[in-house]
Amino acid sequence: RQMCIRDRITTPDTQTFDLEQPRILTLTKSGSSASSSGLVATDGKLTLDTIMEKILELESNYSDLLKQEIGRSSSRSLARSDTQARSLLSQEFYDAEEYVNETSNGVVMLDSSAENREFEKRQSIISSDLFQKDMEKLALDVIDSSTSSSSEDEEENEESTSLKLSRTYSHEEKEHDLCPLPYDGPFNPRNDVPPAACEPPSLISILRKGIGKDMAGISMPIETNEPLSFLQKYTECFEYSTLIDNALRAPMETGERILTISAFAVSYLSSYKDKVRSIRKPFNPLLGETFELIRPDMGIRVVTEKVIHKPFVMAAHVDSQNWYIDHSIRPQQKFYGKTAEIQVDGTLQLKLRNSDEAYEWSQPNTVLRNVVSLTGEKYTEPVDTMTVKSNKGYKCVITFISQNGRFTSSRSERLEMKVYNGNSSKPLSLTADGTWTEEIKLNTGKSIWKISPELPNHEKKYGFTRFSCSLNHFDEVHKSCAPTDSRRRPDQKMYEQGNVGEAEKLKQKLEEDQRTRRKDASGNDVVHQPAFFEKGINDLDWKLKKGHESYWNRRKSNNWDGLVKLW
Repeated sequence: RQMCIRDRITTPDTQTFDLEQPRILTLTKSGSSASSSGLVATDGKLTLDTIMEKILELESNYSDLLKQEIGRSSSRSLARSDTQARSLLSQEFYDAEEYVNETSNGVVMLDSSAENREFEKRQSIISSDLFQKDMEKLALDVIDSSTSSSSEDEEENEESTSLKLSRTYSHEEKEHDLCPLPYDGPFNPRNDVPPAACEPPSLISILRKGIGKDMAGISMPIETNEPLSFLQKYTECFEYSTLIDNALRAPMETGERILTISAFAVSYLSSYKDKVRSIRKPFNPLLGETFELIRPDMGIRVVTEKVIHKPFVMAAHVDSQNWYIDHSIRPQQKFYGKTAEIQVDGTLQLKLRNSDEAYEWSQPNTVLRNVVSLTGEKYTEPVDTMTVKSNKGYKCVITFISQNGRFTSSRSERLEMKVYNGNSSKPLSLTADGTWTEEIKLNTGKSIWKISPELPNHEKKYGFTRFSCSLNHFDEVHKSCAPTDSRRRPDQKMYEQGNVGEAEKLKQKLEEDQRTRRKDASGNDVVHQPAFFEKGINDLDWKLKKGHESYWNRRKSNNWDGLVKLW
């Protein structure tokens, strides 16, 4: 094994050594390395000192194990034994007489039988399979990174860079506590809501003055709302999150895995199947408003927060046993006369916990048709294409097929999915198709997604599904949620219960209080600091805080001190 590793290392030319003044490598107790000058390989890319530094860093990770084996408490003895081990390592790994002579000051002669026994113990540890495998992997990684860095830099583009960062971040999430999951208490999400107390008003007079503008800036009466905040509506994206677990059991090489994950990526569109949902909108969350969702039956927990008021930006983090998701989005809705286009900026990143596998995609644009039409039925449909990318080289292109003709116009529901590997323009043989309103199947006939049953009399209940109707309810598992949680928003609860007039008055008061909080005594804007998310490099890069200030740790200790009082 050692000879195999040596064969992969460029042997330094003796002319690269300063023979008149040999360099000295100092080995310290901490495992650091310093030399008067670098030893450069003939290819000009790899230095032996670099490898030594990496090896010594790795060896230092075994210090605790070595201390247990040796049982020595004297710092002087430990330093001496460290030097012995590193001397042995240098001789074993490089086996170069010139190099050993130059590092002779780091060699300590053994002069007692006790020290010989200690040395044998350390040698046993160092020569163990685990240590040797780590050392070999390190050496190969150093060599590969040195010889291929220039070519990789030329080939990397924005897509690969993004997914490379995803791989780095995934290792940080391997150690995780999913509290309160697993949950062994009662879990009885409600499966019904009261019928709507009012019909939404005509949008013609409301939207006439807002043509070409972001609809978020237009004041809308409460009758146009559904009894969910946008934070709650967003979590409908995870109604079919078990598809991710199904995908992890599917083969990657055939394309079935990414096809199943892509089915999950578009499954949230099914919440628009009932066209009643197209004529209402969710409550706009207050700045600092949050929402948690815990589904013991699905093994997921979700936390979301509105982090920026204008333009509206929300951040979300989803945890499961085998994967997690980060997503920051900025939804924009613009009115163009007969249609309203909903754009959702922000890339969703899905990462697996036990590997470096990662996926990412952006939600497709959707269009609300017949907004001000007196006769045409209002409906929402996705447009264009959507691409799900994997850092393993696979991508799935989802095409939404238009069904609009010259003389007819109906909602486009059909879609096709094709998988590509690498830069190939030819798709894999395994494909999928179907509709985002009913079912998606592989071309082998296997169904990979099917919509859940609807609520009874759902047309009069905002078009809610069984999943969405549970989101504004306090079941047992959610009673410890933050005071800023959307479930605690009083105007929204009043509206759901049918107190439309009182809910409208309270909504106006809460929004006015928010405007007051956003200004200081001098009338200047107050900088808002989100409670549970930290900003990254831009407004669409937010990560959930960790440590004792994290959402789930504060929930565990019921410590909500310092949160903004929203209502």
